[in-house]
Amino acid sequence: MPTTIPGNLIFQSPTNNDPLLDLNTQPSLDLQFAASKTLDDRVSGLPLVDHQRDVSSGKSAGTYVGSDGLIKTSKVNFLTYSDYSVVETTTDAQLEGLATAPDGTNTARRYSTPSAGLDAINKVYTAGTAGKDYTFSVWVRSTGTASEVRLIVGDTQSIANVQISTEWQRFSITKTNNASNLVRAYVQMLNVGDEVEVWGAQLEEGSTATPYIKTTNLPSAAPRFDHDPVTGESLGLLVEESRTNLITRSTATGATNGVIGSGGALPSGWYIDQVQSGTTVEIIGSGTEKGLTYVDIRFSGTTNALNRTLIRPGSPIPINGETYYLTAYSKLVSGTNNLNYTRFDTGALSLTSEFKRNTGATRSGFTGTFFPRFDIGLDAIGQSYDITIRFAAPQMELGSFPTSYIPTTSSAVTRAADVAEITGSNFSSWYNQSEGSFYYEGTAIDTSLNGNRFISGTHPRAFISAGSTENNQVGSWDGTYSVGLTGGVTTWQDGTKAAVAWSSPTRSITISGLTPYSSVSNQHNVAETQIRINQSTNGTSITNGYVKRLTYYPYRLPDATLQEITS
Repeated sequence: MPTTIPGNLIFQSPTNNDPLLDLNTQPSLDLQFAASKTLDDRVSGLPLVDHQRDVSSGKSAGTYVGSDGLIKTSKVNFLTYSDYSVVETTTDAQLEGLATAPDGTNTARRYSTPSAGLDAINKVYTAGTAGKDYTFSVWVRSTGTASEVRLIVGDTQSIANVQISTEWQRFSITKTNNASNLVRAYVQMLNVGDEVEVWGAQLEEGSTATPYIKTTNLPSAAPRFDHDPVTGESLGLLVEESRTNLITRSTATGATNGVIGSGGALPSGWYIDQVQSGTTVEIIGSGTEKGLTYVDIRFSGTTNALNRTLIRPGSPIPINGETYYLTAYSKLVSGTNNLNYTRFDTGALSLTSEFKRNTGATRSGFTGTFFPRFDIGLDAIGQSYDITIRFAAPQMELGSFPTSYIPTTSSAVTRAADVAEITGSNFSSWYNQSEGSFYYEGTAIDTSLNGNRFISGTHPRAFISAGSTENNQVGSWDGTYSVGLTGGVTTWQDGTKAAVAWSSPTRSITISGLTPYSSVSNQHNVAETQIRINQSTNGTSITNGYVKRLTYYPYRLPDATLQEITS
C-alpha cells in the first residue's frame, strides 16, 4: 500500500538500481528525458514541460539523430494555439468554457451550436506547398448531445465525418495539396444543439498524425530527443540557441555523373573554385546516407608541384574577423594515397584545418576567425593520386562551437532557439517554496559555460549554473547570495551530474560526486513561479546541450545524499 508523506505526495516504487528513487524520500518531479523520450513527468504522468521552437517565416524545424543513427527533421505543427486557448480566425460555434484534456490538464475547450449557421470551430488557414500531403488531427468528444463532427482539411475542401462518443478520441484526415495556396484545417459541428469538446489541433506535412506538438502564438517544431550516431544511446532533450547555416546550398542535390566540364555536374549551386592542371574532377555517384543527400567526387591525376583543387558548396558571405564554426559529413569511398581531401580555409589558400581520411560518414569541423571559406578538395605534391570522397551537409555558422545540422537549398536558413519551461500550476504542483533539492544530469556542447544556466528559477531562488568567474565552477544563487564549487571540475563532461539543495539558512551544491560545498544563505523570500531548463529565465543565455534527467525533491537532501546521487 502506498505511504502518504507530508505534502500529500505518494512514495514511488523503487526502480532497479536507480539511486534517485531508492532514497528515504521520493521526488515530486522526475523528468527522465533520455529514458522516456517525452516531456512527461514520471511522478504525475503529465506533460509538465512546455517546449517551443518557432518555425515561422521559413525557419528550420531542426534536425536530430534518431535511434537508428539517421539524421531526421523534426515535425512541425503549423496551427497556432493548438489547445484553442485563442481563436485566431473565424469561429462560428459558441465557446462554453474549459474542460479536462486528454493529457489530464484543464486546457480543452467546450463549444456548442445554439442556432443554425453556427458550426465552425476555429476555421484556420495556413500556407501550403503544392504536391505535399497535409494531415489535420484533433481530439474530440461529445458531452452527450452530438454523435458526429466533420473534419475539413486542404487547399480545396476535403471532408470526413467521424463518429464521436463521450470518450476522448483522436481523429485525422489527410489531403494532397493541389496548389501553393492556403490550407484550411478545422472542426465543423453539424446540428443545432450539439455540444463538443476539442483539444490538440495539429496540421502537419505527411500522411500520418504524429505525436502532438503544442503551439501558442507561433507554429512550433517538436522537441528533439537526440541519440549518439554511433552507439544509438539516447542523449536526452536537445536544447540549442538560434543559429544560421550560411552555406546556401547544403543539400547535395542535382549532381550528374561524369567528368566536370564534359557532362558531369556538381550539385545545384556548387561550383569549381579552382582546378589545377593535370587534375580530373568527376562525379561518380550520389544518393542518401545517414538521412543526408550526398555526392561522391573523384579527384585523379599527377602533379610535380603543390596542387590544390577546390570545390565550393554555395556562396556564404562571412564577416572578416568574426568567429565561425565549419562542419560537414564526409568519408573515404576509395583511394590509395594519403592525401588531405576536405579543406576548411581561413583566407586565400591558407589551410588551417582539414579532414583526413575517414572510413565512416563522420561530422567534423573547426573554428575559423579570420575569413573562413568552405572548400572540398585536396593538396597533392609530386605524386599520382586517385581518390573519391563522399560529402554531405556542409554548414558554416557564426559561433565557436557546432550545433545541429540546418539544411539549406537556395539561401541561408535560421533555426530558432529551443525554449523549455514549466510554469503556472504545472510548476506549483510539485515545487516547495521553503526547501527543496534539484538533481540535473546532462551534456553541454559548449565547453565555455561561464554564466550559463542549467536550471533557472524566476527571481531566481535556486538554480544550477556554470560559474561566474571560472568555466569550471558550478554555482547556485538565491538573488542575493551565491554558492560556488570549483574543486576538481575542469569541464562539463558528457552526462555530468549536479545537485543543489536548500533550506533556511543553508544551501549546498555539488557536481560529479565531489564533497558538497555548503554555506549560510540569505534566502530570497520572493516565491518562484516558473523554471527554465538550459536557459536563463529572461532568455538571454542558453546552455547548448542534452538534458538527460531533471529531478526535484520537495525537501532538503543531506549533503551525503547529494554526493551519492551525483557520483
